Amino acid sequence: MAGHGTIQGLAPLVGALILTTGCGYFGAGKDRDQDKGKDEPAGADEKAAAADQSKAEAPERFDDRLFLVGQTAELAGLDVTLAELRECRYERDTSQKSLEGSGRKLVGARVVFEATGEQAVNASRNFRAHDSDRVVYSTASLSGSDCLPSLGHKRLKTGEKSKGWIGFKVPKDVQGLTVRYEHRPPKQRGAKGTPAKQYPEFTLST
Repeated sequence: MAGHGTIQGLAPLVGALILTTGCGYFGAGKDRDQDKGKDEPAGADEKAAAADQSKAEAPERFDDRLFLVGQTAELAGLDVTLAELRECRYERDTSQKSLEGSGRKLVGARVVFEATGEQAVNASRNFRAHDSDRVVYSTASLSGSDCLPSLGHKRLKTGEKSKGWIGFKVPKDVQGLTVRYEHRPPKQRGAKGTPAKQYPEFTLST
């Protein structure tokens, strides 16, 4: 009976010890959770918001290779420079007035090619232009204008150059005009498959 009284006397002490220990344990767990939240990287929502902001700040483009007019795109075996982009005018007044009467203007791009690879490479007229509204324009004749000579298709060997003008008829109030080139790299000796095409773009400003 004395032992039974001793156990009953200890019961409140044991309960208090358990309660104190338990509170300390759960309190520590709460602190750990708070610290974990501080150390963890940004969540999916924050990453998505950062990605959207990055996209909003980047210039619109059809391709990842965007260059300013005057810069050189170093492609596989071929350097391409769009040296100048300006409005061209026809020498004959009737031709110029007819163009203006249609609400359009003639824009010329002066291109310089240089072969840089060990194999001969095609330097072609595979150019197109598009504006900020994604309207695409094919090349137009520059005959009779002050943007000559016209660019021709040539096969260049290492170190050889080719240059000339290409033209586009676009609306008078066109915005964000960008010129795009399609490059077909030469197949390397011993390589399997066809090399991927490259699409550098040139614009006056980003």
